Amino acid sequence: MSTNGVNGSNGHHDEDGEVDVDDPELQSYFTERNGRRYHTGTSPYPLPLDNLEVQRFVTEHNIIRDVLGHLYITPDNVRQVLSDNGVAKNVVDLATGNGKWIRDMAAEFPHVDFHGVDIVPLAPRNYLENVYFELDDIRNQTREPTTVDVVHIRSAFMATSEYGRIVQEAARILKPEGLLLATEWQQSISIQPGAPFPPGISTMVEYVPNLCRFYSTLHTALRNRNLNADVPAHLSDVVNAFPQLFHAPVHAEGHFVPIGTWSGTEQGRHIGNRMRAVVRRYMDSCRHLLAGELSEDAVDGVIAGSQAEMDMERSGLCLVFQAVAAVRRS
Repeated sequence: MSTNGVNGSNGHHDEDGEVDVDDPELQSYFTERNGRRYHTGTSPYPLPLDNLEVQRFVTEHNIIRDVLGHLYITPDNVRQVLSDNGVAKNVVDLATGNGKWIRDMAAEFPHVDFHGVDIVPLAPRNYLENVYFELDDIRNQTREPTTVDVVHIRSAFMATSEYGRIVQEAARILKPEGLLLATEWQQSISIQPGAPFPPGISTMVEYVPNLCRFYSTLHTALRNRNLNADVPAHLSDVVNAFPQLFHAPVHAEGHFVPIGTWSGTEQGRHIGNRMRAVVRRYMDSCRHLLAGELSEDAVDGVIAGSQAEMDMERSGLCLVFQAVAAVRRS
């Protein structure tokens, strides 16, 4: 167990959220390649960890909040577990990134202590007193057993080759009847249920060939790094594989999030416009992964073609995030 605290008064971000790369305390955590900043640790996480990615994390967080209408699924369960009943409550956010989720949660539950764990210090300078950030690899044991009321995991499938071990770690540190909340974005392009393909088109490959090629190539690149891009689509199965740890079946939700402004509602168009920007930024962050599988010209073509397909406002075009809530057995 090896955690390293980073307190609020000594955070390492400017007010606008950008990492202060000149801070001498940070130099050992980052290395720069091709104009992007990456971690220097032993985690397999392959994407950049810089200001562009922090902005993507924040936008994704806000989109999920807007889609759910909350910061979490199963709101009745979450509020019951975190109720202010005079007993100290603790929440751990594994792979916290810049900690946007726990910072928002801390405002909603001021009596609860929130702990964000990640491999690099991406937290902003200022946050509430009930928020704490720690530097650690989420593959490690991060806590004493049965000390946590809620464990939150989001977008962590690239941080480990064995996602099930993170689920087991969550179970180990959760109190009896504690709650695991996990969310992952599926690594494939989808179409809104009930949305018809245009005449003469019957498959996603025909509809958006470049987007499909982007995700299929990404799957191959991650597999070659011993990372499983199928985990998000089967998130509930991964958690249900531990019936001795969690009450089965777990609660699972799949949410189709529009890409582009084709939605018939104002909120849907607003979400879709932001989602399109998120996917564009995600593709740029994955560019170096695709470069290991395709020529540079081919990578440029796939990304440019994908962006054009999103700009064409393909009706029904979506990404899906899977969300799971599981209760720890007593």
